[in-house]
Amino acid sequence: MERGKLVNFRGEAIEHEFVNASATHAERTAFTLDDGQWQATDGFGEDRKALVQDMLRDWGTGLARSLYEEAIIHFYGGPERVLSDTAVSLDNSAVAWQSVALCAERVALKLTTFDHVPVTYPSALTRFLGATTLEAIQWINISRDQLSFTTIR
Repeated sequence: MERGKLVNFRGEAIEHEFVNASATHAERTAFTLDDGQWQATDGFGEDRKALVQDMLRDWGTGLARSLYEEAIIHFYGGPERVLSDTAVSLDNSAVAWQSVALCAERVALKLTTFDHVPVTYPSALTRFLGATTLEAIQWINISRDQLSFTTIR
């Protein structure tokens, strides 16, 4: 459908969000896959990658990032199991704490919806990774016409 209202009856209060998609379902599900820079890690192997692909074949691209993010966090057991404050260090001293979605103990999950990825974004993820105790970031980018999986180590 091009327009609809999503309603969540499972929370303490009913939540709802209006969804307006300018593209048809066929257009939204005609994306290409780029996984040339992806490697399986703890918590994000072929099964999880296939789950994200299946979700997009059903829903399509072009929806709000928050919808995809909520679904993926749900697949991993919910925010209480996935979201974690991670220390960001400079010269071996913690200078900040950043909330990070984890798909495994030391593997972060980052979801973006860039139609055009800023050229500095991969290096920013690499710098962030270097300032933490994380071993990898599994980065998923959902653009209108492409689904990309990239592993940052």
